[in-house]
Amino acid sequence: MEERFMQQSPFPKQSPKPPHHRDTTALIFGIVSLLFFRFPILPVGMGIAAVIFARKSKTDSCTNHGIALSGAITGTVGICLGSISTIYWGYCLVSLLILLYHRTEMVPHEPEFPGFHEYNGQPACLRYWLQQIF
Repeated sequence: MEERFMQQSPFPKQSPKPPHHRDTTALIFGIVSLLFFRFPILPVGMGIAAVIFARKSKTDSCTNHGIALSGAITGTVGICLGSISTIYWGYCLVSLLILLYHRTEMVPHEPEFPGFHEYNGQPACLRYWLQQIF
């Protein structure tokens, strides 16, 4: 009779934890970081997220470690390519700003030699050059 009362209750004492699927999330972030490697900063952030999720998935019991490893690898490659792309875009932006600065600097604000003003009906540069020659 005691055996009948010792049966397991239909309600579990502890509810099971839902799977987090961090391994799949790591792979998705890694693939996105590879797809958008030409954009500045975005693939670096996605790659870092992929590596973090791959590391956290090692503690999960229901994790496919192959997918987590591939997520970590694609995230690392995405970080490298994204860093190179970010450096390239930064170099292009700085070069453009330097070019624009020098282009506006080339326009003279005041004439360096007399030549833009008229003097007694003659251009001043012609008078200046004639004085240099004779």
